[in-house]
Amino acid sequence: MASSTQTTGNLWDWSARIHFDKYEMQCNVSVCLFLGDPALIPSDPENWHLQPTYIGSHQSFVGRGEHRTHGEKESMEEGFVHLTKAIAKSAELKDLEPESVAPYLKDRLHWKVHNADLEVVQLKSLEIIVFATLLVLRPGEMFPVPVERRQINAITYGKPGGSREA
Repeated sequence: MASSTQTTGNLWDWSARIHFDKYEMQCNVSVCLFLGDPALIPSDPENWHLQPTYIGSHQSFVGRGEHRTHGEKESMEEGFVHLTKAIAKSAELKDLEPESVAPYLKDRLHWKVHNADLEVVQLKSLEIIVFATLLVLRPGEMFPVPVERRQINAITYGKPGGSREA
């Protein structure tokens, strides 16, 4: 992928934050992310991880008999799935700039949830938000450093389990 960000030592790194109440289902759950046509996601969760549109997932493990403690309203689970590699594989984008990637993700980022029995489930508490972080490789440094982080709610807003704020 040819990109002006690569020649200047700058790169936008993309990730999705997955946030939900781990006790909502009272069982283990897996939130799987996909990039592409939602029609290509099979109905059977057993095959989700085998699809070319599959990006990654976040699992929550709830032990047998584990539950909220007295007075505990919720126990929020948080995880991240990195999106940059999947985005970069797309021949449709000329760069990783937010102006190019955000509309692309809004149309093509999808997710599904299943439990340990491989049954499709809905998490009412689920909220997925996409972040873009500008990484800069400074002269003489071995690794890039983050210099700017953007939370882009509009990518997932309006979808079930997406951002609650526009």
